[in-house]
Amino acid sequence: MLHRRPAQGKSHVLLVSTISALLIAVSLVTFHYLTPPRPAPLAQRAALYVWQREWSPPVVAAVQHAGGEFDDLMVLAAEAEFSAGAAAPLPVIRPVVNWAALAATGRKVWLVIRCPVRLAELLRSAETASAARADLAALGRETLAAARSPGVDVAGIQIDFDCPTSGLKDYALLVADLRRAWSGTPVAITALPTWLVSRDFAPLARQCDEFILQVHSLELPTTFDQPIILCRADCVGPWAARAARVGVPFRVALPTCGYRVIFDDAGKFAALAAEGPAPRRAVGGRERVVMPDPVELAHVAAALAASPPDHCLGVAWFRLPVATDRLNWPWATLEAVRAGREPVTAFTAEIRRPEPALAEVWITNTGERNVPFPVRCDVEVRRSEVVAFDLLNGFSEDDSPGDSSKMRLVGPAPAVGEPVMVGWLRLKASAATDWPRVKQPVGVVP
Repeated sequence: MLHRRPAQGKSHVLLVSTISALLIAVSLVTFHYLTPPRPAPLAQRAALYVWQREWSPPVVAAVQHAGGEFDDLMVLAAEAEFSAGAAAPLPVIRPVVNWAALAATGRKVWLVIRCPVRLAELLRSAETASAARADLAALGRETLAAARSPGVDVAGIQIDFDCPTSGLKDYALLVADLRRAWSGTPVAITALPTWLVSRDFAPLARQCDEFILQVHSLELPTTFDQPIILCRADCVGPWAARAARVGVPFRVALPTCGYRVIFDDAGKFAALAAEGPAPRRAVGGRERVVMPDPVELAHVAAALAASPPDHCLGVAWFRLPVATDRLNWPWATLEAVRAGREPVTAFTAEIRRPEPALAEVWITNTGERNVPFPVRCDVEVRRSEVVAFDLLNGFSEDDSPGDSSKMRLVGPAPAVGEPVMVGWLRLKASAATDWPRVKQPVGVVP
């Protein structure tokens, strides 16, 4: 007699399927509650630093223009110059800010208080740290009152302090005290990329409402031929990704301005100058002008906009372009880079005839960027009709074409939007009025 096993194949499969479904459901619920949700994207806010100490009419005009282009303005409001002694009064440099003009922009304004590196020494001692905190607290209250009186929409106070990485714990205590002293006014700090690898940075950042990651810096060269880099564009992405892990809203500060680096007659570093009069250099000395690369930074801006890191509020541009600046991008460059595209390079030349027998050669930068290279302009002319000529503004004649009917003029590129007369030709009275002529386009000499 054959003994049959009960027919249970179908019920066994059904039971296994039911248990598997329950396990999957439990896993999904567990994953949902134990895995932190990805933060929602923050609204991108364009910010611009106003770092001028004297608010001249061109600065006021630039601030008014910025008010229509940027969400937030970060304004240098005070520079604290701590003395060595704990009981010494706090020396303060106060930029002459036009608060009424700032209020008229209607923009959110961060009031920036700049502190010297020597503050870190004061924070190491309980006695000097207490005095420094009290001084900064009072300075912040005075600055808030000065800004709010004419109606400035204050976003908060930003502390610009390049604290040594070893002092970040002391810095966190300072920020915590200042938050209490400023009665809930939002507080931000500037942060250096070197801080990101320190275990003390996250506790400091979490004392703030936001921080500004400054990815630009200038390592002073020792010799004339040493490379000088203002911003390591290839590092911005990794640094921003690491900053995002802190979990605090932050911005990435990108540079628009440069420096004059002065060297002595032996080629050794002597001085550094930003916007304004350059330091006097020794006879035989040389200088280099170092500017941020707008092409590189256009790619950085495009990448940050296309795939913003978690908690990233956007870019803070350093600094406000002013019409009289020579070591800063013009507005056209900044607008192109902000849009994530390479600024256009273009020049045109023309002949102007203020008198029938006088021909002036003018070159205009019709592009969106200033270039550090010379430009080349070819002028077609009948030499037999030229009585005299002269070249101006650093231009000279290049004889390489070897053509008697052509003058090739080479000289420094004009700034964006600025027509420059590069030469003039006095012609015979009988000369034809359709000569000389300029050939387009005007080329850049790399």
